Amino acid sequence: GRGARRGGDGSRRQSAAQQQVFGAGVDDIDALLNPKARRGGRRQRKTGKKPGGQPLKLMSQEAEAALCSATLLYASGRNDEALAQLMEVVRLSPNAAEPYHTIGTIYEAKGNPRKALDFYMIAAHLPPKDLDLWRRLASMSTEQGFLRQAIYCLNKVVHGDRTDVHAQWDRAVLYTDLGHHKRAIAAFERIHDLRPGDAEVTKVLSRLYFRTKDVRKATALLEHHIATYPAEVDLTHVNILAELQMDVGEHGRAAATIQHAAAALCPDGQLPIDLQVKAGMCALRQGEEAAATESFQALLAEDAAEYADLLLQVAQLWLDVGRPADAQPYFQAVHGSGSPLDDASVWAALATGYRTAGQIDEAIQLYQNILQGLEPGSAPYTEATLALANLLCEVGHPGQASSLLLHADGMDMSAAGGGGGGGGTKGAGGAGSGTTGAGGAGSGGEPLPLTLRRAQLLLQLGQDEAFLNTMMPAVEATMDHYQAADFQAGELPPAVRKALRRRDRRKAMLAERGLSAEPRDTAEEQAMFQEAVARSQDRRKAHIKKADAQAEALAAMTDLDTDGEGDEGGGVLTGVLRDSQQIELLISTARALVRVGRLDDALHLCNRTLDLFAKRWMDKSKRDSVRMVAAEVHLQRRALTEALQAVKAAAVRWPHSRVVWNCAARVLAAIGAIGHTAKFVRTQRAKHPTSVPLMLLSGHICSAQAVHGDALTHYFHAYRHAPQHPLTLLCLAVAFLNQAMSRKVGDRHEGVLRGFAFLREYSTQSQRPQEAAYNMGRAAHQLGLLHLAVPLYETALRETGNSAATDLRREAAHNLALIYKRSGAHALARRLLRQHFTV
Repeated sequence: GRGARRGGDGSRRQSAAQQQVFGAGVDDIDALLNPKARRGGRRQRKTGKKPGGQPLKLMSQEAEAALCSATLLYASGRNDEALAQLMEVVRLSPNAAEPYHTIGTIYEAKGNPRKALDFYMIAAHLPPKDLDLWRRLASMSTEQGFLRQAIYCLNKVVHGDRTDVHAQWDRAVLYTDLGHHKRAIAAFERIHDLRPGDAEVTKVLSRLYFRTKDVRKATALLEHHIATYPAEVDLTHVNILAELQMDVGEHGRAAATIQHAAAALCPDGQLPIDLQVKAGMCALRQGEEAAATESFQALLAEDAAEYADLLLQVAQLWLDVGRPADAQPYFQAVHGSGSPLDDASVWAALATGYRTAGQIDEAIQLYQNILQGLEPGSAPYTEATLALANLLCEVGHPGQASSLLLHADGMDMSAAGGGGGGGGTKGAGGAGSGTTGAGGAGSGGEPLPLTLRRAQLLLQLGQDEAFLNTMMPAVEATMDHYQAADFQAGELPPAVRKALRRRDRRKAMLAERGLSAEPRDTAEEQAMFQEAVARSQDRRKAHIKKADAQAEALAAMTDLDTDGEGDEGGGVLTGVLRDSQQIELLISTARALVRVGRLDDALHLCNRTLDLFAKRWMDKSKRDSVRMVAAEVHLQRRALTEALQAVKAAAVRWPHSRVVWNCAARVLAAIGAIGHTAKFVRTQRAKHPTSVPLMLLSGHICSAQAVHGDALTHYFHAYRHAPQHPLTLLCLAVAFLNQAMSRKVGDRHEGVLRGFAFLREYSTQSQRPQEAAYNMGRAAHQLGLLHLAVPLYETALRETGNSAATDLRREAAHNLALIYKRSGAHALARRLLRQHFTV
């Protein structure tokens, strides 16, 4: 033990001697700058004094002389020579703060605050401790954008002086700027404890509580402040408290708060206009319409252009309580204020007011007046055009909406191509004709959100060609964009490709949860002292950090971080990985290609979509929707094997989807192999015994194989799950009639009676009277009950179908003509055929 102690004392004496000769070592400087990184046993904290109570002498006489010489050089304006001299002082005495501080002063005088901040930071970490220097460093760090470093400096100030409220305030504000609301709340709560009656602290803290969805705390804080410190209350406190109480539906308490403020803070009893409006809104919510109208009169007397937001709030409130007529004066005040109506939210509010009051023509006239005051081809003009077209669609004028959109497309194209000289016939995207170019997504200067809205309207109006001309440039650009990104990723090492997939999964998961990754602050990464951001550093291994860094660089280079909210990047649907609206538009584009007969383009789009996005989409239903479109293309091209492969994956995954199994049934029916079909359906039926589509499909297979008893069994299983569905009732009726017409039936009349009973129930539940009448007439015709079939066919002739594709009048006329011919009424049959079959 004695030898060990002697050895330890000797090593300490040797270290002190070396420090006296050579200066402080790297370990000593690191121990001073990073005290938390020390290892080993508990060491005695350095106080900057000798054991006898005298300060430590950190500079030798030679260093002090050199420092004085450097100071004189700096005073005489010889900065470069002073810097060289100060570097010598640092070499001689690296633990002294004075030379670093002087170097920082020189760099600041030379106009280099970045280097000055670095040397000031070194000086601040060396004894003696100077809180004023830390305050100055916090200010300089904030000015240069090093917010976390500024918080680090303010932490030093607060730890040195717990009563420094200004430093705590600045630190709390920086927490708010960085989005660390919980830390900001904790910091402002400490300030509130030091200054409980401070009016500004209460305002900021209540706003932070509201921002973090803690309305109860915000309300309690303001109520306590108003009740305890009435001398420190102003109308801002009252306004915030009343708004919070109104948000949670406590209109009575909000009205009492405003009345108390009027008595205590307004000697003349005249409240500001915003508080008067809030008092009127509270009265209206409580059913006091006369008091509310009186409070709102002051608002109508004010300048409408200045208080347009309050006017719209009052008008919307009248609409909410079911009084659209009382809302009109406020809408008209905003409309006639003379202020430029270039805000889409104002247009929507005014149009909603007119529509609620039943004044559809006024709403349409409003948008037409707005269009006359805007420049064609501009973003506000396009916004107003789309809003008017949407309004026309909603009120039942799709033709006018289509004409408006096509006319606006032509104007946009002429505006986009006006300066190019030489009038081509291509659209702005270069993929469509000049008549329906639709200003290809983002390529003609139109923002991408407006392009997507235009495409949705065209799809709603059934304008498939115009919809494709609008969407195809954006879709092709999107495919090329992600294909190029995948090509670049394919040339990367496996670790980087894995990091890219990990990054995509994380972003998709955050998007599903409504979150977003916090962007990295590049300015903070340049800060000299990283202890301020040490808590945000992760514990990944070195090779994983390197791969993630390369993945982030590749993603930033290929613009994969954008959210698709702007029109930068040439109309690329950058939200197609997680934005459901853009994914649906992509799938609708493929379906529109099928409807217009462009099967090759539709199949190419489906294949590229599955190759690029199938593994990136977390929602598997989107992938299967694309597969269903591909199956439809294969079915129309009679590529039945490919169609079956495409539809099988979706059918297995969605056993209860009627849409999926309807497409699967069409493919299986086209193949025609009943044995293969029965085997596949039987396997899925055993796996999913509660699937109604599989029950019906099993019954269809049994009916095709003339096993009517088994078909009835499956249909009755479906009837147990869907007793009122028209298709289930029709299948049961047909199965009973087929069984009644077979040779092995026990009681034929009972089967016919049961079949017509289900047909009667089917006609009651069906929403298509023409279809129900035709099916019942066809059943009676098949059984030879012509006296029943004729009136049913005549009923089908009098009705009309929902569309031209579902109109059954020609089928009913043909069957009725056959009955007439069979009965010898040839003239009546010819007249019927001439009436319904003449083109």
